[in-house]
Amino acid sequence: MKKHFLPVALLVLVSCGWGASSLYVEDASKGFNGGFEFWQGATPYNWQVYSEETGTPGSFTTSADASVKKEGQFSLHWKVNACKSATGNQAPGIAKEMPAVAGATYQLSGWIKSADASSVPFQMGGVNAHHGQHLSTRIFLQSKTDWNYFEQTYTVPKGFDRLRIEINVDHIVDVWLDGLELKQE
Repeated sequence: MKKHFLPVALLVLVSCGWGASSLYVEDASKGFNGGFEFWQGATPYNWQVYSEETGTPGSFTTSADASVKKEGQFSLHWKVNACKSATGNQAPGIAKEMPAVAGATYQLSGWIKSADASSVPFQMGGVNAHHGQHLSTRIFLQSKTDWNYFEQTYTVPKGFDRLRIEINVDHIVDVWLDGLELKQE
């Protein structure tokens, strides 16, 4: 009995305690992919996707949309029928983490559209192996019929070597994202 304890314990930990928190498909040749032009199934390349498949509660889809877009061939579309009123991997969303320079200021800009939402949760922050320091705010939509431009800046604090961006949906809506750009100022 003792010889089977360790393999069984590891199997239980992997299946019950260490579930996936996002889908991720990486391909450096696809770049930042802020226009959401490159997809593998329902996952845009180089973005972490919080989905029903990863245990995010609710009923929703994340997909490439060729009919509603600001530029290029596709936009990212969330169709949310039910979700938890939360952020992070507890709500539909995407995230990206990349190397950053402490003390540098970064600007994220892009386009968002929704006839239903007045705002969506947004985070941008510095992270390292042990901590994160985020600006948590919302992207506010001024128009319910047109694409809304947004931009946000963030200065990475001393001691942090990565930048994390996250956009979520926390209520029942259709939301489209397109043309995200990240610049170091």
